[in-house]
Parts: sequence; C-alpha cells; structure tokens
Amino acid sequence: MHSPISRAPTEAAAATIPGVKSVKESRDAAGRKGVAAALDIKEEGIREEYIFDPKTYQFLGERSVVVDATKAKAPVGSVLTSTAQLKVSIADSAPPVN
Repeated sequence: MHSPISRAPTEAAAATIPGVKSVKESRDAAGRKGVAAALDIKEEGIREEYIFDPKTYQFLGERSVVVDATKAKAPVGSVLTSTAQLKVSIADSAPPVN
C-alpha cells in the first residue's frame, strides 16, 4: 500500500494521462467526498471516476456517471454504478474456497 506522500504523485500522474481529467468533487457509494481521476468512455456515454480522499489520497471507490443521455440511455448526471472500499487487509494465506 502506498503512503499518503507517495500516493499524491500517483494521483497527479494519473491526471496527465491523455483523456484523464480531475473531478474536484465526487462521492463514493458510502457518501464520502473525494477527488477523482476520471475518463470519459465516449462510445458508452459515461465517465468512469476513480475516487481518492483529498487529503490522504487513499482510494475510496469508483463510480460511473452518465455524460451522454442518448448513448447511455439514462439522464445526464445519473450514477450507474458506485463502489466504496471500506476496508483493506493483508492475509498470510488465501481463504478456503468451497
């Protein structure tokens, strides 16, 4: 896991990728406010947002937002998917699979 100091350049670097833009205010599925690195998927009419805590740059979650109503078949601004990363843990072995 990255420290807050090393995550800041990572988020800044993401914003330099062609097509990626910064969204100053975004919310994850848990309602937490954050900043996002976002990419418009023009053929689908949506914007994918990867949301980070604005102070620590900890990854909070992601969401898909409609930017083209015709292509996405939903009103502009509608949130189609949203996730929240609430816990991160490290295990010394994989869990059993039934």
